[in-house]
Amino acid sequence: MARAQVTQGIIHPFRRLWPAAAMAGGTGITASLFSISRLSQHDFPDILTGFTVAFACYLLVLTVASRLSLSAVLIGAVVLRLSVMTQPPALSDDYHRFWWDSYLVMHGENPYLTKPEQWTVTENSESHLAEAQKRMNSASWFTVYPPVALGIWSLGHELGQEAMQWITGVRIIYLLFDIGTIILLYRWLIQRNMATGLASVFAWNPLVVMEGIGNLHPETIMIFFLVAFVQAAEQRYIKRSGLLLGLAAGTKLLPLIALPFLVKLWGWKKTGITACITALTLVILFIPFLNGELIAHLAQSLNLYFRHFEFNASLYFLVRSITTAWKGYNLIAWTGPALALLSAIVILMIAYRNPKEQWWRGLLIAWLVYLIGATTVHPWYILPLVALGNLSLHWWPVVWSFTVVCSYSHYGGNPSMGWITAEYILLMMAIPAGIIRFRSSTTS
Repeated sequence: MARAQVTQGIIHPFRRLWPAAAMAGGTGITASLFSISRLSQHDFPDILTGFTVAFACYLLVLTVASRLSLSAVLIGAVVLRLSVMTQPPALSDDYHRFWWDSYLVMHGENPYLTKPEQWTVTENSESHLAEAQKRMNSASWFTVYPPVALGIWSLGHELGQEAMQWITGVRIIYLLFDIGTIILLYRWLIQRNMATGLASVFAWNPLVVMEGIGNLHPETIMIFFLVAFVQAAEQRYIKRSGLLLGLAAGTKLLPLIALPFLVKLWGWKKTGITACITALTLVILFIPFLNGELIAHLAQSLNLYFRHFEFNASLYFLVRSITTAWKGYNLIAWTGPALALLSAIVILMIAYRNPKEQWWRGLLIAWLVYLIGATTVHPWYILPLVALGNLSLHWWPVVWSFTVVCSYSHYGGNPSMGWITAEYILLMMAIPAGIIRFRSSTTS
């Protein structure tokens, strides 16, 4: 009874006009994303304004989300994604590295063996090859992108070798993955007798659209396999879970933190079987790239990530300010790995204490713990939290997907810790409030 009252309270202002509210909200998000896709990383005031308008419209949609049908959610999701597909990625230049690595794969080269800066690009090379080498932000280190991501990006070359042709090809593939994720979320909500229109929480999220299809980050691919894994594990499909987790980790390695949560779900023996299948899947995926230097090069790049890179961190920035005042210089070579180790210990504790009936909620918190302890938190790192939040019925990932927009201030070359501080203060306020989960609005 209380749940129904809360639900009607949320919808009441737009109960009679909910189709118009959904249409107006969707139109506003589309127009905002279309505008943002034409900006550059350095236009922070315009980026912040655009995302603020987009999220205001998104909030309007969420007030009537439980009324939306699957077809409405899907049509809206496709329209939103089409709005950012006419321009090259606007807010990230990572796609040059994606193009480069997949170009090497398509031409029979192993991208794990050489750094882009080690290649000699001649005037006779394809036009985007020299541009990619010049404009990528990672030419001095080995690739860290696993084989599934490389395979998807390689398929984009089937549409053409020029940059925009490849971008369009990859975006079409990403669109299919996003549609698959939305359908999986729809099925999850049905199984729990929830309002299926809440799949729009992920499907219509402005950051998900912009950083996924807009900027081509592989989280779009990984999220599909991650959500499929959660559903398979919840249904006790041991072998399928191992395969899907392997494919998720074969896109980005972080989903491997889900393994400890399976121990409480179905015991050590079955978890061991799942882990073996996951490991076997990863080995098979890496077979085409196996080389004596592969592990060393991957380890070198991961070492750079934990010991040298820093961006939009929370706990690490606090520790950095203390240790720098103490020692007079940045101790990231020590504090980065130390925080990663601390995060791993906390995640294991969460897995041990989390009820098996709600293990996927524990996974959401574990993902949060990892990001809080990380030295680098780019905006697209938040996308899996939005999907897991949609599964576990928490609001705070949606809040972070907006507040993380503050981190774009650091791309403009004039970073302000004030924006980052505001981002995390708002997040820390939202997490306790987020205990009131989506469940309060799950009946239609």
